[in-house]
Amino acid sequence: MTRTIRKLMVSTILGGAAFTPLMLSQSANAQEARPAANEVPEAKKKTTKELHQLLLNSSGWVIWQPTETTTTSGTGWIVDKERKLMITNDHVVEGTDTLQVIFPIRKDGKLVREEGEYSIKKSVKGTVIDRDPVRDLALVQLESLPETSTALKMAAVEPEEGDIVRTIGGQTNGSDG
Repeated sequence: MTRTIRKLMVSTILGGAAFTPLMLSQSANAQEARPAANEVPEAKKKTTKELHQLLLNSSGWVIWQPTETTTTSGTGWIVDKERKLMITNDHVVEGTDTLQVIFPIRKDGKLVREEGEYSIKKSVKGTVIDRDPVRDLALVQLESLPETSTALKMAAVEPEEGDIVRTIGGQTNGSDG
């Protein structure tokens, strides 16, 4: 794994689909407590609406066109807002170093749900700056980010069997849509 991605991925478990590293285990839903020096702090419990907004503000749709008639797409999440860095899957950007990202659009403070409002004309240019094909990850430098964007914190510890893990991304198991 390359040094850049390794630094960003320390202590995070990664699966096949691009996903947010926000892990809300049963214990993480407990009230915030002051941890000992060597313990990981507990996460503040989020409502479903708060969690949805956090994921919405952290995610984007990654698109590139290998040919005039073919479009490849997937999801990505902002890992560092200050440096405008996004993580996506390497298979999504395989064959290119340049891509576009479409972020959620809001009008009058509300999420725009009409598909026709989202187009490549309203996208942000990105450049792949690092790849890890073994873990199927790519690090993307974006030219800009929406004001409402939020970087997701990395999970401090790997989830254990039975923990609840929230993910966001494309459909899995070969489904369409």
